[in-house]
Formats: sequence, C-alpha cells, structure tokens
Amino acid sequence: MTVIKRNNIKFRKNELSKLENKLNVSLPDEYVKFLREYNGGTLESNIFRLEASEIENISVSEFFGTGLEDYNDLTEQYKLYSKRLPSDYIPIARAEGGNIICINIKNQKIFLWDHDSELIEEEHLKDSPLILIANSFSHFLNNIEEYDFEEELEGYEVEEVWIDPDFLEELKKYQ
Repeated sequence: MTVIKRNNIKFRKNELSKLENKLNVSLPDEYVKFLREYNGGTLESNIFRLEASEIENISVSEFFGTGLEDYNDLTEQYKLYSKRLPSDYIPIARAEGGNIICINIKNQKIFLWDHDSELIEEEHLKDSPLILIANSFSHFLNNIEEYDFEEELEGYEVEEVWIDPDFLEELKKYQ
C-alpha cells in the first residue's frame, strides 16, 4: 500500500451519520475506520492495476472526508454526483483524469466511474461507466502501490515536436 497523507481536519462522525441516515445505510466498517484515521487524504505517486478492463490502471489523487472543503467533502461529492451515479453508489475518492472511485452501498464493492463513458450517447454506450475494481475497501486500499512515473520514462527522449501553425500564431499574440 502507498503512503496516504492524513487530512489535518478532524473526522466528524456526526456528518457521516447524517449521510448514512439520509441514505438509510451503514457504510462498511473498514471504510469508516479509514475515515476515522485519515478523514480523506492525499496520495503520492501511485498506481492501482485493473484486471480485465479497457482501463489498465488508475492513480488515486485523494480520498473524500468529512467537514472538508466542498471539493473533497464526502457529503458534497455525494450531492454533486447523485444525479450522475446509480442511487446505490457513493463517491469516496478521485482518480487522476477526473474519474471517481465509488463504493456500492449494497454489496460494498469498489467501482471506478469512468466519466468519459457518460459523454457517449446512451444508445451507443456499450459498457457501463462503472467498472468493478475491488471486492472490498480493504482490498482496494491494500492494492494501491507506490509508483515512480519518472522512472518509467527513463531512456525516452523527445525527438520531434509539431505545433499547429495557427495555434503558434495565437500563442505569439500573448508574448
């Protein structure tokens, strides 16, 4: 598991209880324990490898918590995504690139919500925008690995760059 930087704001059990009461659910104990310890949090360079998916891996940027600024607050993120996600899913983290990590409140499995799939017209959508990534929160958490992106790029050099001439003219206007 990669290192997670704790949030400096203390976990607020009452806010989590309000969300659970509103949804008439109890979130998994392992997830609540994580919130008590970290109350969200950010991660350094990391990778979570997906099996049998078009998306091969993801990088988690931050977990949502309680009593945080709207961008990282669990309740606010639930409100934001409640019209876009099926009703039995709660967003719990943000992945790089704008995708969301969700927990299914019925079976407690962890899913990746691929926001790009939502943009495809419904009749052309072949797959659900939700991809199963872990059977439990602890499995998800324990399989986030540290990853050195720079190391992977070692030995590669840029040989040539092309810039659209029209775009280049636009850029020159701002110099």
